[in-house]
Amino acid sequence: MKILRSMSTVWSFTLGSRIFGFLRETLVAAILGAGVITDALFIAIKIPSIFRRVFAEGALNAAFIPIFTRLYTQEGAQKAKEFAEEVLSLLFFFMLGFVVLFELILPVFLPLIAPGLHATPERLMYAIQFSRITFPFILFISLCALYSGILNSLERFVAVSSSPMMGNIFIIGFILALKPLVTEKGYLCATSILGCGIIQLLWVMIPAYKTPFRLRLRMPRFTEHLKKMLKLMGPVAVTSGLHQINVGVGIFISSFLPVGGISYLNYAERVNQLPTSMIGTALATVMLPLLARLIRSRQGEETTQTQNQALELALLLALPSMAVLFCFAEPIIIVLFKTGAFALKDARQTSYALMAFSLGLPAYILIKLFSTIFYAHEEAKTLIVYALISVITDIILALALLKPFHHMGIASATAIAAWVYALGLGSKLYRKNYFSLTPHFLSFFPRILLTTFTLAIIMFYMKEYAYPYFLMSKPYQIGALCLLIMSSLVFYGILGSLLGAIDLTYWKNQFNRGV
Repeated sequence: MKILRSMSTVWSFTLGSRIFGFLRETLVAAILGAGVITDALFIAIKIPSIFRRVFAEGALNAAFIPIFTRLYTQEGAQKAKEFAEEVLSLLFFFMLGFVVLFELILPVFLPLIAPGLHATPERLMYAIQFSRITFPFILFISLCALYSGILNSLERFVAVSSSPMMGNIFIIGFILALKPLVTEKGYLCATSILGCGIIQLLWVMIPAYKTPFRLRLRMPRFTEHLKKMLKLMGPVAVTSGLHQINVGVGIFISSFLPVGGISYLNYAERVNQLPTSMIGTALATVMLPLLARLIRSRQGEETTQTQNQALELALLLALPSMAVLFCFAEPIIIVLFKTGAFALKDARQTSYALMAFSLGLPAYILIKLFSTIFYAHEEAKTLIVYALISVITDIILALALLKPFHHMGIASATAIAAWVYALGLGSKLYRKNYFSLTPHFLSFFPRILLTTFTLAIIMFYMKEYAYPYFLMSKPYQIGALCLLIMSSLVFYGILGSLLGAIDLTYWKNQFNRGV
């Protein structure tokens, strides 16, 4: 029950963050639309995000939390506090120097990673100026990751889970409050990103100061524990770094898109990330400790059964989500973003990117599941190999599809590369005897494919019938989209039951067993 409460807390605030994230993107779309300034702003936001994934969050938490927790439980709060202060000092001075250096080289660095911006000098100018404002975000969010690690180690999840949501709320409030007073709206949006980092840091720092871990800044010292943490960060940072190289290459390639293309990709990716994070992250969070326990206790049959049930559950949720995003792409984009400066043509172009991204949605979730199985076996090298293959595939396809299909080509390349990654991991699991398919799954799989395909045909005709309502006012648009999605869920349940893909008795029995 304690684990379930913690999961529900994390899930609830993650959903809240996504909702306010959509509201934030809708506000930006209404103010800036999809053009020169918006393209530049999204590049300025992506650049600190690349380094954030490598230096903070995943790599830092994966290495910091185990050492901190061990010191706290075995040697007491004082030793754990000393270690946390060592990490704080190193992180602060390193990131401060990194920010200062990056601000100096930015006019040279940005044209190198986004050379296509030279064709539109105004877009390049704004990208450099906005990046100068947004880049210090990396300093605050890295410190936020450290304090989040402390709170998570103490099983205080509320502040950490709600931090991104509060950052999005700040951005929305900041823009709305100052919009009438500021003429250059792009600078206003860029400044709100910097303020978001400060708010997120304060949101976790203040609760941390109410614990025994009121950290002091000191001169960095490379102690034994700090060296061990840096060593543990290596594999995670490499895997994350490969993904961020892919993001950087994406910026490089997308810089050659016509004006608005970068914005279309960003808006579509934001929508596609919702089911990916809600399904994939939740599934991985639940599966890792469970699989690790089963593998250590050598319960081979139960491990296989659990993995197959997780795979079935992933497909039960991912395939209809893919169908909804693909078939209802334009209505979804119209409801979320079409307002103010974001015109119908922008919604249509964004929907093409969303359709392409959505085809990779099941792959993104399978990657989360398959990666978790490798982590449970304490094997990370395979992830690095297939991540590299995926990155190379993405780059080659994006370059090949850029000219004929523009932003839709880049989104398609990302989806195909995700499938290469997912199928590579799955085949490797099978060859290493870490994973095998049960008769129940082999019976389930063709049924869920047929159910999804039939549902997609029905949804296509439903969308054509309802489309005139999406050209009306916003209340009609929202009502029509809600009706489409709810009707699709009903059809999915009926079709799944008729075709044998959804067996309610089977799943009820599994939940009663506690699986």
